[in-house]
Formats: sequence, C-alpha cells, structure tokens
Amino acid sequence: MGVIDIGTVLAKFDDTVDEHSQAVKSYGVQFITSDGRFRTMKARKNVKSPSTPLQGLTDERGRVMYNLKRNGVMLLQDLDLSEPRSVKVAMICGFKDFNTDTWLRVKH
Repeated sequence: MGVIDIGTVLAKFDDTVDEHSQAVKSYGVQFITSDGRFRTMKARKNVKSPSTPLQGLTDERGRVMYNLKRNGVMLLQDLDLSEPRSVKVAMICGFKDFNTDTWLRVKH
C-alpha cells in the first residue's frame, strides 16, 4: 500500500473536473466516524449552490458563524447516498484517486 500526505489529498479534492473528458472527478476516502466506526465512501467535494439559503447561526452581518475550515471539517458529497457528509480531515486514513483502484494510506 502506497502513502500520500494529507496536503496532497486536500489538493486533489479541489480538482473537481477532468479537463480532457469534462467528467466530474470522484475519489474514494476512508475515515473514522465520530462514533468510532471505519467508513469507506465514494465522494467528491461538495459545491454549494449560490441560490441555497444560509443555514445555521448567523452574526449581525448575516454571515454563518460556523466555519468548516477553521474547525478542520471538509464537506463531501457521498455519491452512493447522494447526500452531503462532513468529514474531519484529521480522521481521513485512506484515499483512492480518480480512475484508480489502488488505496493509499494517508500520512498526517
């Protein structure tokens, strides 16, 4: 099993579209959930629609007070369930790149 660092994993999730085929890139990710279970998910980075209203607590300017990046959380779209999932970056332990079958161990 190969090794990949977490910075490279996060950079790969930012690459959302294959420029040659115009296909949306999806990746495999393995992580430990908040209740301690090991989970494997086929996912892509979730892109929120600009027409979606703000949810959650807001400050006096109307900005949402919960900051995903500051809390170490990444919003992913689970492609098997078609639902968004928030994943703690520190809990990611495996990664499978676009169009590959090889799992890589994530080094933090």
